[in-house]
Amino acid sequence: MTRGRVQGSMLKGQAARGGQREGSALLVVLWATVVLSFAVAMAAERVALILSDAGIRSRRLQAEMLADTALVSLTTILKEEKQSAVNPGNEKESSKRRLNLERFVGTWCSEPVALGDGFYRIEITDEQARINWLKTPTFAWRSLLQLADMPAQQVDAWLDALEDWQDTDDGRRLNGAETMDYQSLPDRRRKAKNAAVTEMGELRWIFGEEKILAVKVPGELPGTWRALWPMTTIHGDGKININTAPAPLIAAAAGISLEDAQRLVKDRQGPDGIPDTVDDLYQAIPAWLNPQGRGGTSTSALTSKAELFRIRGIGIYQRQQVVREAMAVLKAETGLRLVEAPYTVEARTLRKEEEQPQ
Repeated sequence: MTRGRVQGSMLKGQAARGGQREGSALLVVLWATVVLSFAVAMAAERVALILSDAGIRSRRLQAEMLADTALVSLTTILKEEKQSAVNPGNEKESSKRRLNLERFVGTWCSEPVALGDGFYRIEITDEQARINWLKTPTFAWRSLLQLADMPAQQVDAWLDALEDWQDTDDGRRLNGAETMDYQSLPDRRRKAKNAAVTEMGELRWIFGEEKILAVKVPGELPGTWRALWPMTTIHGDGKININTAPAPLIAAAAGISLEDAQRLVKDRQGPDGIPDTVDDLYQAIPAWLNPQGRGGTSTSALTSKAELFRIRGIGIYQRQQVVREAMAVLKAETGLRLVEAPYTVEARTLRKEEEQPQ
């Protein structure tokens, strides 16, 4: 009996150990299955992301090609618009989108053109409706920044910092900034360029992005304000077009009061009193702006003809939008010609509500 009990106990122990081994093996299998499933899921997600990124890049490339097609189409558009001017047909309908560079009203946008699964359009704006950071005299900048309610000390700091950025030495002006000053700032650690500004982005480094974007000047209506940054440029000869520029820029460039500049803007809207219509524009600088008899006023910083344009080609392909931009000059002997290679200023995925041509 004793031996039987011992043998029974041994058998039970072996069975228990066998069960433990089977249980351990099962746990290992389950753990391996979980790890493998997780690895497969991660790999699948990674593949999906790679494919998604590849798809976005492919669609964005198509959008870029459409944007370039828009820029290339400019010559055709100009021919068609010239023909429309010769044979206007329905004047009310034809003038809606008519492009007349000789009497340019500030902005123009073509109708969307479908091409394959995407479409493109072209936008043109007068670059001389903007004030030039590099060519505008100091007195004009002081006047404009004062209209923006900027303290005189900050105005001096901005103007001196711009000069220090572009001069060839490391000498710091009274209110300016050089390499040592920039490297002491946690968000702008870099050296002063000591050469001419060639990109608008440099100005954000000089003045500070948040500060420059926060500056506002009086708007079209009393009590309203507009951001200054979109009204600025580094292109062109520095002249302001009185037929397209906003009142604060005209006031600063011409050395006249804001009220006189607002009067000019109102008058240029033509008999219908509506801005950006075909009856707008002065043909020349108004006589009352002549510097004779208006001490200190100068019209040399003004022009009444658009000659420098910002051309934007916009391509959209399956929710991917690319905007390509270039400057163009209008000359009597050559017409409108691009003066630089197009470059990308925007590439993004559109929201669903933005998909349709506008």
